[in-house]
Amino acid sequence: MTSFVLAAQSSNPLGSQPDQNASATKLSAPVPPPPPDAVSLPLTLHAYTNLIELPVLVLSRAHKALPPIGPEKFGVRLNGSPIIHPRYVRREGADPITLGIFIDVARNRSSFLHGLDEAISAIYPLLQPQDRVVFYGMGCKLWRTRVVSPVPDPQALTIALRNVLDRAESGSGLLTPCAQPVHLWDALVVVSQEITAPPGHRPVLLALTDGYDSGSSVRWPDLRRYANYHSVTLFGLVDQHTALPGGSVHESNFPLGLEGLDGFFGSTVIQSYLPVVTELTGGMVLRSGATQLPKTMARFIDLLRDRYILYFPRGADFPMGPVAIEVSDGRAGSFIRPAGASVPLSDPAVLSDPTTVPSGGR
Repeated sequence: MTSFVLAAQSSNPLGSQPDQNASATKLSAPVPPPPPDAVSLPLTLHAYTNLIELPVLVLSRAHKALPPIGPEKFGVRLNGSPIIHPRYVRREGADPITLGIFIDVARNRSSFLHGLDEAISAIYPLLQPQDRVVFYGMGCKLWRTRVVSPVPDPQALTIALRNVLDRAESGSGLLTPCAQPVHLWDALVVVSQEITAPPGHRPVLLALTDGYDSGSSVRWPDLRRYANYHSVTLFGLVDQHTALPGGSVHESNFPLGLEGLDGFFGSTVIQSYLPVVTELTGGMVLRSGATQLPKTMARFIDLLRDRYILYFPRGADFPMGPVAIEVSDGRAGSFIRPAGASVPLSDPAVLSDPTTVPSGGR
């Protein structure tokens, strides 16, 4: 602000010299506004997310826990691209989850199902206050409970479990055929849609089924594709005596866009694709006897909490559509299963804006 200095003069009717005792006073005058072209507008910083967040299950060849792995050991390939190293990694830990527990009543032994009450109670201490749990039972119809969140006590879980099991078992189709049966892959697609988690939650589906399906309108690749697109991780839990096919489940054998691979295991007969669907969505199949169910359920939660979350940059040229993800940890033979992830693509208008600051590529 500019100051003008004026001399304050006393009144002198005789026209004499100014009073020698007069003092100078600083007066502030209003500052004229600057010309329009000199006005500077406020600047706004827009930040756009370009980090991909990828949950990855990492175990030894024997499905045991491994020592901690640093970001420099992980390598990620997208559609066979050169290896990308994560910016950083962390354990999933206490991240909120939305857990759907699906029970195929008709395809499970009654003794196996009756051991679930104690098993469900066993996971209560491992849940976080913000976790959400919902049960599904499939007999002749698909039944569901209301979402339990927060979980107040173990009894709340067992009540919800019994509620859905009683309804599903009453019309399971074991004694009389179902008039309009619900089929496995159809049901699991519906469940995957329903457990799509709210922001900040990771959706996980635990399916107690042997994976045999003979009448669904969708195929297992459709379920896998939907789960990948919506970041739903599938785990399977089967009776220890259940026969499942063998074979190496690897992304290169099951490209995401393929519609059907029913002959992969060397047979065209009806068979279980549970190992394929679970592992290609970031999970695995767990086996258990009825008496070991509490321990197996607790291990399932531990596997979730111990997953690695990989953060790596999404390049401006990230392709649209399905992308095959391969993750390595620098070890030979590790069991590594990445979950699916939805990635927002770069806006061409933002990229072409001269005020956009590049992120440094991949």
